[in-house]
Amino acid sequence: MSRGPELPEPAFKRFTKEIGWSSLVHSSRDIKILIAQKVLRMIAYGQSTLILVQFFRAIHVSDVSLGYFMTLTLLGDVIISYFLTLYADQIGRRHVLLLGSFLMMVSGIVFVFSDHFVVLLIAAIVGVISPSGDETGPFKSIEESVVAHLTPTKELSDIYAWYGLFGTVGSAVGSVSAGLMIDGLVDHYGWTKLKVYRFMFAQYAFFAFLKLLLNWGLSDKCELRKRSEEEERRDEAIATGDESDPLLRPTDHHDPTPSQSPKFSVWGTPLSRRSRQVVWKLCILFALDSMGYGFMPISWVVTYFLDRWKASESTVGTLFFFTNVLNALSSLASSSMYKRLGPIIAIVAAHFPSAMAMSFIPLAPNMPIAMALLLFRASTAVMDVVPRQAFLSHVVSAEERTKVMGIVNVVKTLARSVGPIFTGMFAEKNMLGFAFLITGLLEAAHDMGMLTLFWKYNRIIKH
Repeated sequence: MSRGPELPEPAFKRFTKEIGWSSLVHSSRDIKILIAQKVLRMIAYGQSTLILVQFFRAIHVSDVSLGYFMTLTLLGDVIISYFLTLYADQIGRRHVLLLGSFLMMVSGIVFVFSDHFVVLLIAAIVGVISPSGDETGPFKSIEESVVAHLTPTKELSDIYAWYGLFGTVGSAVGSVSAGLMIDGLVDHYGWTKLKVYRFMFAQYAFFAFLKLLLNWGLSDKCELRKRSEEEERRDEAIATGDESDPLLRPTDHHDPTPSQSPKFSVWGTPLSRRSRQVVWKLCILFALDSMGYGFMPISWVVTYFLDRWKASESTVGTLFFFTNVLNALSSLASSSMYKRLGPIIAIVAAHFPSAMAMSFIPLAPNMPIAMALLLFRASTAVMDVVPRQAFLSHVVSAEERTKVMGIVNVVKTLARSVGPIFTGMFAEKNMLGFAFLITGLLEAAHDMGMLTLFWKYNRIIKH
């Protein structure tokens, strides 16, 4: 008598397929190396974010000056990232990642030995110091472009989800280890907090060194050679979805690209007509979102809980460990949401509740409720990342992807640099809670704009 099908195995297979585990397992060695690099980078960012404001206060820098530091650091990152991503395909993607890792290591070393504000500012601008705990430098744009280059289209959202998840896990490890390290070294070994902060910047440099070593393991498959058959099929498939829409047509290879002109040696060749149709709209909307985030980056959220509720570093570190764990778990669901809802609905459905939760944090009557709101925000905050990445990778050609992602990330960083100046002023006047409200309103404006401008593309690109 034949045995019937066993239900647990198909159910498990469906689950692993839904979360994209098989896509990750069968991904290339280069993608796994890029994910490992992101983990190391985000551990370093997670640790430095928890201590950045407290470090500057320990060396007697005012909150207003710290706001200027964050803004100028982000502006410097705009300039460096723009030119590095603009010419990454010509210079070599691996070479740019190597240079970024080296500059990150140098920044950490400077923060270990110096307490001069201008020296630290120069190190943060020229090197890589994240004032917000988020991605800075050229890493994200280039890595996302390489991932898209090496991954079949049908698996791209899965790989992006795992790429984001491991980065979030790195942030979680960084934040909780920083909080425990501060309390442990201060309480049990008698270190001053400033000494602990410098020790953690030394770790920052060490993680950058490990990241630099991993770069040598990347193969030349990461570099742009020519349009792959997969990319050609992708463009053709998207084009057949709506032939009348210029945004979704295959790349117009007859667009003029006068690369010999001097101005293009500085600004790069112009984008194709198809890319221009979408990039300027996305830049405006992403700028609104990033400007909102810039008013209340993680460094200031940490400071809010330390100042308003007198929480310890270990408590805040543990809180952000759990926010990052929720980020990581929700990032797995983001790929499934993208496949089921389409990119635009998935973005708004995840992002709008997160924006509202942020607005209500300063209204919380006690610390547990404020923490609960922050945890709720974390449960949906990154679920829009994969739909955004996948949407952007769909509507631009392979040859322009690195440049477009670089432009978008530069615009986002530029917009993010507006907020810290004002947040520093709010902190100086004990009005830090006001920045939460501004963040929520600007992020909500982004969501309404995505629905208005890109609603019709949801059906075309939906899996």
